[in-house]
Amino acid sequence: MGTPSWFIPRFTRPAAPLADWDHPAWSAVPALALGWWHASSAHRPRVQVRLAHHDGWLCWLTRVEDRGVRSRQRGWQAPVWFDSCTELFLEPRPGAGYSNLEINAGGAALSYWITDWRRKGEVFERYIHRPDAEFAELRIATSLPAGAEPAIAGPAIWTVEAHIPESFYVRHAGEAGRFRGSWRGNCYQCGDETPHPRWGAWAPVEGELNFHRPECFGSFTFA
Repeated sequence: MGTPSWFIPRFTRPAAPLADWDHPAWSAVPALALGWWHASSAHRPRVQVRLAHHDGWLCWLTRVEDRGVRSRQRGWQAPVWFDSCTELFLEPRPGAGYSNLEINAGGAALSYWITDWRRKGEVFERYIHRPDAEFAELRIATSLPAGAEPAIAGPAIWTVEAHIPESFYVRHAGEAGRFRGSWRGNCYQCGDETPHPRWGAWAPVEGELNFHRPECFGSFTFA
């Protein structure tokens, strides 16, 4: 099977993220579904993702048809992967490092710039822990309030929309971080400590369950 590819069109972005899947600005942006799932609980939520860019901003919209939504973590650089979480990993050019932006259903987020994903204890071999100033550049909206704890019983649909400026990538990758050409990356949905643990991906992550494996990344091409 070849490398999966994702085309990121230009569009006229909303002035601010609204976490509204049906907003007219997004109507012409194709949605891709996450189709690879690691053997975990039987729950396989329907996860759809849209990506588009405009005037130096990358806009990322996720919709999850879920059960047992949980979001205990709050703030910046909290371990949001334990919660109902959506993740976008992007590598502007091979060998220059990649960004993992992870956001839970309540809007808490984390992101590093990782240049060596191998583990050294509980951390990576080489990475940059993004400071508060970089988080302040992001614009994030969610359809659910922060702090879903205990987990929401039964079915629930949640959306997250993030607007990410080019500076979020240029600061670490230089000119390669401009929204043009082809990048590599992956999109994930997880919930390590939710009532229905699951680990899903757009590009398959065969073998070891580790989302931090650039050899499993797909191709992203900017219009």
